[in-house]
Amino acid sequence: MQVETLRQLRSLVHDCLAKHMYDAAVFFADKLVTLTDHAPAEVYTLAQGFYCSGQHRRCLHLLRTTQLLDKDVRIRYLAARCMLASGELDECLELLGGEEAAGPGDLQLGALPPSSPGTVSYLSVVCMLRGRVYDAQENFQRGTAWYHAALQADPFNYEAFHTLVGSHRLTPAEEAELLDSLAIPPEHGWLGLLYAARSRQHDAGSRVEAALDALENVAPNMQASVAGGAGAPGPTKTPPAPAASPGRLGPQREPATLATTPPPLQQAGGGAGGGDGAAPAPGWGLAGNVDVVAARADWLAHRSRHAECWALTREALQRDPYAGQCLAAHCAAGVALRRRQDLFVLAHRAMEEAPEAAASWHAVGCYHLATPAGGEAACRAFSRATRTDRGHAPAWLGLGAALGACGETDAALGAYRTASRLFPGLHDPLLGMARQYAAMSNAPLAEQVLVQAQRMCPSDPGVCNELGVLAFRSRQYDTAAQWFRIALACVPSHQSAAWEPALVNLGHALRKARRWDEAAEAFERALGARRGVPGTHTALAFTYQLQGRTGEAVEQYHIALGLAPDDTFAAEMLALAVEEDVGAFMDSLEA
Repeated sequence: MQVETLRQLRSLVHDCLAKHMYDAAVFFADKLVTLTDHAPAEVYTLAQGFYCSGQHRRCLHLLRTTQLLDKDVRIRYLAARCMLASGELDECLELLGGEEAAGPGDLQLGALPPSSPGTVSYLSVVCMLRGRVYDAQENFQRGTAWYHAALQADPFNYEAFHTLVGSHRLTPAEEAELLDSLAIPPEHGWLGLLYAARSRQHDAGSRVEAALDALENVAPNMQASVAGGAGAPGPTKTPPAPAASPGRLGPQREPATLATTPPPLQQAGGGAGGGDGAAPAPGWGLAGNVDVVAARADWLAHRSRHAECWALTREALQRDPYAGQCLAAHCAAGVALRRRQDLFVLAHRAMEEAPEAAASWHAVGCYHLATPAGGEAACRAFSRATRTDRGHAPAWLGLGAALGACGETDAALGAYRTASRLFPGLHDPLLGMARQYAAMSNAPLAEQVLVQAQRMCPSDPGVCNELGVLAFRSRQYDTAAQWFRIALACVPSHQSAAWEPALVNLGHALRKARRWDEAAEAFERALGARRGVPGTHTALAFTYQLQGRTGEAVEQYHIALGLAPDDTFAAEMLALAVEEDVGAFMDSLEA
């Protein structure tokens, strides 16, 4: 056959592959293989057609029978992907450089084709594929090591990064070390910024904020062509439970003494400022990109800025309803804001479009979690999500929260322990475990896991608040007050309303420490952040009464009883305050 005819036939095969006409590509490639007497290049093209059409065993059989597996690493890589898809895991590892290889330097791959700009190196993809094989064998530790090697071999291997960071395989310190080691070219600095924004370096708040700002700002060479300088508005995972109250002005049972000492206030809250002192970075013009929006949404969710997170993710999902990167943060914000109707619509649509997806069942669970009596239904939905995809971190966190809400403490602890084992980079399972231990009055274990969580994420106000609650229950009131102050220092000033319970907790701790002036100030700040809370009015009134300000105490007791007429403590203390006020008035007349 003429050379020109073969060239046209070859071009036809590649065109069919490009147009996803895989059956046609296989048909013409098969003829090309016969006409060229099984030329290696044509066999490789036919094998690609088999792989793209899902005929993995046929592809592997072709490569084996033509004895091309040792000829080129590209053919070996394609065969290894077929082995992974067919479940031949040990053979896959042997083909990818040997089962005993401990690192990239031990791989027996022969000569590798040189990598060029605009491509991902074959060494990197081979390391990533080895990681996937170990994951299939449930050897997650070795899988993580190979994903780490894949990303270091080529920072453009996004799949390796997504597996490491998106699946929370690394601790925050390991993530920071990995990102610092990547050799990203300066002209692609946006990639390093996006990686930094996607990581869980929440203790380095200024770094995350600066990275997001640089990604969203308009690039200098785009100023003339982009009108207005667009910026994304504006935030694994089910949101944390609200801050717990240390108790209702009542007697405490005999506690155990905590061993944890809070760090200095400035050190603990140093990373939570959100980039106030960071120098402005050059822009890359990626505002509105779905991955940048998802990174911003996760950051806002971590800072408990749920209203901003909801607005940002809602806009992103309106533009692209299938943007799965934003779905977990959107559901978490919806639960925190009790947007039950919106969550119902979201979950209904998700189940219609992907009834077997873990993300869909997670959305259903979030809807039930936001309803007053939906705990059991939420447990069923989250459990289905974890069975569908064991690597879906928000579903495990949601399952723990739902089981805890149903009073299933042991089951909740089991869910959180599994999440902590599967996702060592997440501190949220430790926080959930601590809350369950605290509910069981097991203060030593609660403190132990809270200390671990605080080391992983020093800027999480929820962790510091829970440590304060434990100290309060142990009657270490000064220590409790210090933890509550640290928690509030981790919260931006304009977000104090979201953490009003921590202000109330601080007031209780200061009152029990007999620091009444500071306690009254804390309760007044709490009422300024959130008005109309009867318990806070009662606590403030009681503090006024201890200070001898009986007239102001009477006024606050009346407000509290107007909001909660069945508050017996307020009613009893009001009668006593009135009696004291009348007595003081009579004494003043006699004087």
